[in-house]
Amino acid sequence: MNWRIHRYPKPYLSLIDGVVMGGGVGLCLHGGIRVVTERVLFAMPEVTVGHFPDVGTSYFFARQCPGYVGFYLALTGARARLGDVMYAGIGTHYVPTARIHDLEHALCSSTTSNSAKMLTKLDIINIIGRFSDLPSPDVSPLERHQPVIDWCFSAPTMEEIISRLHEQKRTRACAWATTTLSMLAKACPTSLKVTLRMLHRIRALGMSFERSVAQELRISGRIVEREDIGRGVRAVLVDKKKGHVPAWDPPTLEEVTEGMVEDILAPYTDAGMELRTEEGHLI
Repeated sequence: MNWRIHRYPKPYLSLIDGVVMGGGVGLCLHGGIRVVTERVLFAMPEVTVGHFPDVGTSYFFARQCPGYVGFYLALTGARARLGDVMYAGIGTHYVPTARIHDLEHALCSSTTSNSAKMLTKLDIINIIGRFSDLPSPDVSPLERHQPVIDWCFSAPTMEEIISRLHEQKRTRACAWATTTLSMLAKACPTSLKVTLRMLHRIRALGMSFERSVAQELRISGRIVEREDIGRGVRAVLVDKKKGHVPAWDPPTLEEVTEGMVEDILAPYTDAGMELRTEEGHLI
């Protein structure tokens, strides 16, 4: 579905006036127009339940966010509000909540002069412009921390990322580094290593959206077979015990081997399991 949205020939508009997480991100992110309000709250916290950022976000995080901001969002599951959402490129336009219903009415009642009798992307953007506003003075913490995010999250391994964060905490008394370390400590070690390898591979190889989604399919097929996801979902979404960390297996980053990570990312030996185009061609 996310692939179809990405390729959809008609203008695709999302109105985001609240929380958007997980599968909802996949419904919104791949269209060309994403209107957000001051109530927006974005997150992809899959690593905290033993999964990984999917629904096409791997491509966005690896190739479309500024610097290594996408790596930070994917690995920590951090929540982003208006300033960060606009800075990261998640939102393309800002419209105040008070005007969102007026925007909907204008979009539904507007006509176009083109022969297709359908609003073009430019028509839609011009309509949004009548209701849009400059983002509120909601300073982006991501923008403020961009240099240290790039330094820490550009590291090739999770162990090195954590080492750099500890260095920031120790030498600069960096509260942001302390908070980030706390978020990473709650995440599934296997999910962290798989996610980092996935993002580095997409960026290094310049992978297309289609190839990125095909890679997500492989990872998902293997990671859902692991016990980590059941334990993570139960702890975070069912038991909801604050501060409780599931019994991940393996329990530490050091015990997650290169072989384990590569086995999860490897192409299927059965080509029938791979993602194909609508014409039946392998991606």
